[in-house]
Amino acid sequence: MKIPYPIKNYLIDEQYDFSESLERWRWEFIRRNPEYQAFYEKHKNYSHPREWSDVWKFGLRGLPDPKNDMGLAFISTQIGFIELPSYRRYAEDKKRDWYTDERYLHGLLRSLTEFQSKHMQLAVIDLSIPIDLQIKKLKEDIKFRGEYDEINMVIKNYRFSDWKEYLKILDAKYSGLDESQIAEQLYPEVENIYPDYSGKKRIIKALQRSEYLINNFATGGNEMNRQL
Repeated sequence: MKIPYPIKNYLIDEQYDFSESLERWRWEFIRRNPEYQAFYEKHKNYSHPREWSDVWKFGLRGLPDPKNDMGLAFISTQIGFIELPSYRRYAEDKKRDWYTDERYLHGLLRSLTEFQSKHMQLAVIDLSIPIDLQIKKLKEDIKFRGEYDEINMVIKNYRFSDWKEYLKILDAKYSGLDESQIAEQLYPEVENIYPDYSGKKRIIKALQRSEYLINNFATGGNEMNRQL
């Protein structure tokens, strides 16, 4: 199969009528990521999850077909608990055939790195003391971190209607069209002649933004680069 491949028919506008949830938009960009498409084609016939465990780097906890609209169900959750192994569990794992110190450490670090890459933080809760006071302190710390780091957890100044345009352009590009052909198909009213090539420039800029969204928003959380 030729990769990258289109997901929808860029000429049918109705196919791009998505809900405005961030999770849906994340999936739309993940499924158009050439690296994920190649990863899926390579691993789709493996029966055991350990064969494609690296799928976490795409922000997924499963291996959905890029052509499946409901693949968003496999997007890693943004809220939840992560439990480090107890000493008893660690002692039991050390007896297993697969165990090595390096592999065990790698598994722990991978989980922590996945959380951190999505702008999540691990917090320690001591169950032997009152929880309400700890939660209050955590809220204060989280608010401070958010203000200090200027982490924008809600996409602002980027219209979802623009993202729809980006997806159509990606599908047109993956269908084999070049920038001038895409401009002619999607924006016939925009002048695209020498020396300005306004239509072509519009397509190039949209593709650049699409690439950024694929590599940063879709798989790396939703903090945006203000230079876009």
